[in-house]
Amino acid sequence: MLSNPPSVDADNGTAYYPRVMTALEILRAGGDFRGYGRRPERPKPSPHDLIAARLIADQAARILKDEFQATRVVLYGSLARQDTFDQSSDIDLATWGIPDSAYFAALARLDTLGSPWEISLEQGEESESHLGEALRRDGIDL
Repeated sequence: MLSNPPSVDADNGTAYYPRVMTALEILRAGGDFRGYGRRPERPKPSPHDLIAARLIADQAARILKDEFQATRVVLYGSLARQDTFDQSSDIDLATWGIPDSAYFAALARLDTLGSPWEISLEQGEESESHLGEALRRDGIDL
């Protein structure tokens, strides 16, 4: 059994398989192959997404400071830059002052916010070496 049945010529009733165009024929006919095989561009974030994500980041910072004694919370990454933030992004936060023993409890507490974006939490004291440039360039103290 054929997975793609042939077409039938309306004039004489004979079956035939349609001819597939070559890449050169497609180009000559005005087709465009630029970008073929590339990842599609991410959709630009809506202003509502940026506002909602920023409100969640602010709420997370308040929780980290009030409940987990964070001395500093910095927003960095795509939300801070606002250039590539979209629905598949996360909210990147770096914190200082949260005891190691409370780190996972803090993550679990932030998970209860019900954010459509994952909240990534870095301990600032331990990650300044690899996040230092991003924090200096894009970081926003919350």
